[in-house]
Amino acid sequence: MAKKKKSKAKTKVVSNPTLQKNSSSKVSTPIQKKEESEAQDPNLLFSPISTKLALILTLVAACLYFAFSFVSEGFYQQDEAVHYVSMKRFWFNPNRILSNWEKPGFKLVYALPSLLGVHFVTFFNCLLAAFSGFFAFKLAQKIDVKIPALALVFLLTQPFWIGLSFRNYSELLAAFLLILAVYLNEDKKYAFAALAASYIVFIRQEFYPFLALYFFFLLYKKQWLPALLTGVFPLVHNFWGFAITGDFLYLLNQVLKTSSEIGDQYPRQGFEHYFLMSATVYGGIIITLIVGYFTLKAFQKKIPHITVAILPTLYFLMYCIFNIQSVPIGPATAGNLRYLIIVAPLFSVMAALTVEEYRNTKEAWKVVYVLVPMAALVGIYMTYPDNQIMLLDEDYAARMAQAGRAFEVERYFAPLIAVLGTIVLLIVGLSFSQARIAFAVFAIFMALITLKPKLLSEEDSSVKSMAKWYENFTNQYGKTPILVNHQLFYYYLDEIPESFEIMPKSIDSTTVAELPQGGLIFWDSHYSYRPEQNKAMLNYKHFLENPQKFDKIHEFWASDRTFVGFVFRKR
Repeated sequence: MAKKKKSKAKTKVVSNPTLQKNSSSKVSTPIQKKEESEAQDPNLLFSPISTKLALILTLVAACLYFAFSFVSEGFYQQDEAVHYVSMKRFWFNPNRILSNWEKPGFKLVYALPSLLGVHFVTFFNCLLAAFSGFFAFKLAQKIDVKIPALALVFLLTQPFWIGLSFRNYSELLAAFLLILAVYLNEDKKYAFAALAASYIVFIRQEFYPFLALYFFFLLYKKQWLPALLTGVFPLVHNFWGFAITGDFLYLLNQVLKTSSEIGDQYPRQGFEHYFLMSATVYGGIIITLIVGYFTLKAFQKKIPHITVAILPTLYFLMYCIFNIQSVPIGPATAGNLRYLIIVAPLFSVMAALTVEEYRNTKEAWKVVYVLVPMAALVGIYMTYPDNQIMLLDEDYAARMAQAGRAFEVERYFAPLIAVLGTIVLLIVGLSFSQARIAFAVFAIFMALITLKPKLLSEEDSSVKSMAKWYENFTNQYGKTPILVNHQLFYYYLDEIPESFEIMPKSIDSTTVAELPQGGLIFWDSHYSYRPEQNKAMLNYKHFLENPQKFDKIHEFWASDRTFVGFVFRKR
């Protein structure tokens, strides 16, 4: 009997293993119980419902981006239109996409979508932008972020990301592949991660140092096949070039040539440039949480997350180094902001992680000792409108004054509002559920008050009118040989030079002499006269001063007189 009772008592203890643990531990406070309850709530972590909702939000965002593209019909840069024309030209000469500007990996992906027209390509871009957010969400889940939905929301509501989401830039595809590669790496699918990382350098050559680091990481992990796979697309690129040029070291020589050609081709804006423009690129919410994350990690005396924090920060700093003026290093970027969106999805994951890290850090409220001075710096140096290259501050006004142009400095306080709002939401001690809602609502609010559609510039509008005029002319009089330099002309016709009966040529003394009688010359003030590049190019005065040879049949003036296009017909 005694043995039977003892056995029952023992069974009772085993069936309730938490009793002994709880009896020897401290009594949980209400806040601790709340945190434990939230941590165990499946809806906050790997819930299938959350994943389905994230997918729905992703598709909704893609549709909203596409709708916004019809309102924001202006160009961030004219390159996006030229890239579209180049995508379609691939089918007439695949080898033309091998150059650094063409970015072969970019054009190969878009070659098929381009056959379905500009609107399909636009929607394809929107899907890439939106699904970058989805994989930011999946990555946040994979690294056990308590509120992974914030990673999705933080990316999809970034105003600059939205503004570029539907445009033809290689950075968008590279951003998608990078967040995908990091997700696959965290999921230990190293072979697929290696292939994705390998393809990135087929698009953006500045990623070669990071690919090399990943190669050594895979060797360290004894992942021999994935390590080899990192070289797949560099080899494809090199042997493709070798087949065309006969240069066995084509890729290396092409990279060196490109670096030397563009090293000082564009101005360097200074090491601090991208720091000053960071609120424009990522938004005040993201930059505040980035600073907060590194501050909290310093309090914890822990190393920041390698792929989510250190990787995007190193990429950001690399571009800051490229802009150093005193000692030129690497290619000059002219201060273009779109290069930085490649790591925007990773920064969004880091921002979501910050909200959690704040709760895991002892005396985390002391982060205000760093964030408040940061807010002051933002208020002093970053509360100005911008032209999507630089801030329109006092320094800009001084440069305009030197050029003889008056410019009145204005203030723009949206970045400061975002920073201060983020600090408040971070330190008030919200639960995970409350933080998810509060930050999401605040991010959407900031997107709504910050995002503005980009209208057509005077030049773009004039070229659009030129293309429409030519379309009407051919409908009435039939097709005729033409000379044209402006690539937007083809974009607005949704044509490529190869689709014309007689392929158009650029304007110079030789092509004008060879143009048959009745041929049209579309001269523009932007691209048609650059004698420093080609001494054979002709000024518009050449045509006006020779009325016996040329008729001026139309002209297109920008309302601000900054651009003009002429149509001449050869007699």
